[in-house]
Amino acid sequence: MGVSDKAAKGIMDWAKGQPFNNILILAQLGILCFLGWYGLTAVIPEERKAILDGALKIEEHHTQQVKEMSQTYEAMLDRIADKDTKSRKVAQP
Repeated sequence: MGVSDKAAKGIMDWAKGQPFNNILILAQLGILCFLGWYGLTAVIPEERKAILDGALKIEEHHTQQVKEMSQTYEAMLDRIADKDTKSRKVAQP
């Protein structure tokens, strides 16, 4: 019998002598510890990456919208300036 076999037998003997509620509490603590570890190592980094990717897409889209609006306003101002210079040329004899 190896050390791990003796440890497992000792744990089983201890568990047999415990009330069922104590075993359930230990099982719940084990599950909570596992879920906490899994959340910290797998779920949170994935969510963080998804949030960061979404923020970068929004920023890129916003930058593109600002460029398009700037070009639109610039073109509109150019048309207004062209009309204004044409009307001044016509008005002057």
